[in-house]
Amino acid sequence: MAVDPLYTGTTAFASLVAPVLYSVVLKMRTNAVFVWSVVTAVATSEIFVRLVVPQFEFGALYGVAVIMNILISAAIVGLVMGLIVKIR
Repeated sequence: MAVDPLYTGTTAFASLVAPVLYSVVLKMRTNAVFVWSVVTAVATSEIFVRLVVPQFEFGALYGVAVIMNILISAAIVGLVMGLIVKIR
């Protein structure tokens, strides 16, 4: 099964960290922060899972899992960016 808690959890964690890194540390613009945070979160989870679990089962639902991770990442990044804007 392609939907693994490690895969989705890594995406969620990277989605929490990436917007803070891009907006506070690198001072990027809002649109760029959103896009690059989602891309970074999904890429980070792919790389992490492939390194940690080399025998990861890429089943028939793998495409659905990737789309699900993109949507989860977009939702979390949007919430974190809202908090960052409210705090500033």
